[in-house]
Amino acid sequence: MSFMQHLQSSLILGTKMTHPDEEHFLHQQAKELFSYINSNNTLLLQRLIEDGVDPDKCEDKHLKALSYAVKHSKEDSVQTLLSYGSDVNFEDCFSKKALDYA
Repeated sequence: MSFMQHLQSSLILGTKMTHPDEEHFLHQQAKELFSYINSNNTLLLQRLIEDGVDPDKCEDKHLKALSYAVKHSKEDSVQTLLSYGSDVNFEDCFSKKALDYA
């Protein structure tokens, strides 16, 4: 992806621009975050967030972690994300907040 395509994509999606070498690492972190939410593994979820992973990360369908956890009825993960300051007022690309998925 060219720099201009990367910039345009970042502006449209509202994501941070990263160095291409960092993208794989950030994608892996997001994959782990959503894996721990799926399995409702709050211990590993907490550890990942405490290690610096943003609790407001988006997955491939542009749902924030909190919206994803609510949508998939992962109550323990929802509580963990809320305790680490996940943004309850974020609207996804469908103009929905986490509460809309409840």
